[in-house]
Order: sequence, then structure tokens, then C-alpha cells
Amino acid sequence: MKNVFNVLFFLFFLFTFSAQAKTTFIEPSQGVQAFIDKASAGDVLVVRGIHVENLVIIRNLTLRGEMNERDGIFPLDRSDVIQVRSGNVTISRLKITGMGIRRQVGIRVTTNASIDNCLITNCEAGIVYAKNATGKAFENDSNRNRCFGIHVGSKASPLITRNRFDKNFLSGISYSVGGGGEASRNRCTDSEIFGIYVAKNANPLLSRNVCSGNKETGIRYANDAGGEANNNRCDGNDYGIRVGSGATPSLNFNSCEGNSSSGIHLEENATPSLRENACQNNGNSKKKESPR
Repeated sequence: MKNVFNVLFFLFFLFTFSAQAKTTFIEPSQGVQAFIDKASAGDVLVVRGIHVENLVIIRNLTLRGEMNERDGIFPLDRSDVIQVRSGNVTISRLKITGMGIRRQVGIRVTTNASIDNCLITNCEAGIVYAKNATGKAFENDSNRNRCFGIHVGSKASPLITRNRFDKNFLSGISYSVGGGGEASRNRCTDSEIFGIYVAKNANPLLSRNVCSGNKETGIRYANDAGGEANNNRCDGNDYGIRVGSGATPSLNFNSCEGNSSSGIHLEENATPSLRENACQNNGNSKKKESPR
């Protein structure tokens, strides 16, 4: 009898939630924030055309474009283009273009958010998972931003997968002090400095990423950084993987080829764990290059 009651309660909840949630289309002449403020849990807001405003989301909802690459949000002022401050939020299929100014983020998440198929450019950072944020960023293009394609703050732990981070100034992916989570199957290319940067006490899992054509390093572990890097490809950089003093990452089965200085470069007092890394056709380095 108890099981029957539980099933009936679940069906009632599911029916009630489905009946309340709705899909709303927002035309270019209408303000997106007004619809966000009126939304109920589970609502889907579909953006049509370009909207010039800065958005703050504090409800469980989905915000997406209507399958049109021209659907997007441009900022009205210098604040972040989209801020996710509470709730579980999905942002999808939007073009987000910043003003090219300091401290302006394309999408800043401080709770939980799934971000997919967005094109983000001309911000200080395309996406930021801050504080204790979680969620998933996948199949986005975050390119030509002033600092980072995506930045993971202290204590944040998102899954970052199958994204393209191209021509960002500092790095494609950046982990702040204490940042974590996983980055897998991303392309981090042609940054002015790093493909992926891991700061002190950060400990992400990096797997099957491609870091190529970055002017300094494919994957850079700062002093005292940790984490694990498996099956990544780092080619055509100055250094394939560079490990700072006191850093202790585990490096396994990575391919570092065609880098101008070295494949894996260990600074003094760096003590990584090394297993079956392939370092071939790299230039010379005064520091230690360790293929295994």
C-alpha cells in the first residue's frame, strides 16, 4: 500500500509540475529580464533575435535561442552579460558578445548551471563558475576573450567537455586556487599564453584535451598545483606540459610532440607522477624533459 501511495504521489507531482511549466517565446521588442522575473520553476524561455540587456537569473529555468545563430544577448552596461545567482539553470544556443572591457563575464555561475551550444566572445572570460558552483559546460565556442575561454573559481567543480576555446589571450581553460572538477575532450588552441592553466592547490582531472598552438604552454601547472592529466595531446606549443616548483600532478599517457622547447618541462622541486607519456620531436630544454 505504501508503494502504491508513493507512485501516486510521484505521478501527481509530475503532472502538476508539467502543467505549470510552460514555453514562452520572447521577441526582439520585448525584454528578457521581465520574463525571467515572472517565470515559474521549469519554464523554458526562448529568445528570438538580438536583445541588448544584462540578465540576472534567480529561478530554475531554461533560457535558449530558437535554433538561430543570430539569437543572442549583448550587454547594455559594463556588468556581466548573464549572471546565474541561484537555482538550477540551463542556458543554450545563445550568442553572447561582450564589450571587450575588464571584469565583464559572458556567463557567471555561482550555483548550478548547464551551458551548451553557446557562442561567447569579446568578454574578459567567456564563462566563469565561481564560488561553489557546479554544473556542465559542453559544446560551446568561447573564443577571442580578453583572458579566459572558461574560468573555474576556488571550490567550484564543473564538468567542462567538448568545448572549443580558441584565441583567448591568457588561456582556454583556467583553474583558480583550489579549483576542481573535470575538463575532457576540449580544444584549447592558439592562446597567447596557455591552453590550460592550473593554479596553486587546484586539482582538476584533465583528460583527452587537445592543447595546440599556444604561444607558451599547452598545460601549465603553477607552483604547488595538483590534479591529474591523462591522454591529453599537447603539440605545437613552446612547452607541451610545464610543471612548477612543488607541483605534484599525475601525468599519464599524454602525447607531447612538436613543441619548440620541450615536451614535459619540470621546474626545480617539481615532483609529478609520470607514466607512459610520449615526448617526441620537441626542441631542447635546459630543464628536465621526462617522457615517462
